Amino acid sequence: MCCLTESGNITTDVDSLRSEIRDKSVRVIDVRREDDYKKDHISTAVNLPLANLLSDDSPERVVKLVNSMGIDDETRVVVYDDTFGALASRVAWTLEYLGHSDVSLLETTYSNWKSLGLENS
Repeated sequence: MCCLTESGNITTDVDSLRSEIRDKSVRVIDVRREDDYKKDHISTAVNLPLANLLSDDSPERVVKLVNSMGIDDETRVVVYDDTFGALASRVAWTLEYLGHSDVSLLETTYSNWKSLGLENS
């Protein structure tokens, strides 16, 4: 089984993500529904609802979609949802399948992130 990141870590912990957000060295993807994202989300996160991805997950379309979000092959990506990774893992897998070598899952849910009082928009 191949790991999702160059470092071999499948998940990213809360403190690491907070640091990467401050350093602007990561692109965060929120895979929750658009309505939930619009209410609030992790600061700097972009929204890619899983349903949007699954409506046409051809490699060409997905590459174009993630490129439009400022993600290229060199971009570090952390994906999160509110289901302990059930939805986020599908997006992460898709990125890895397309050759992206630095993608991981946030180790917690958005609800937990928010309950900890961490940065959100």
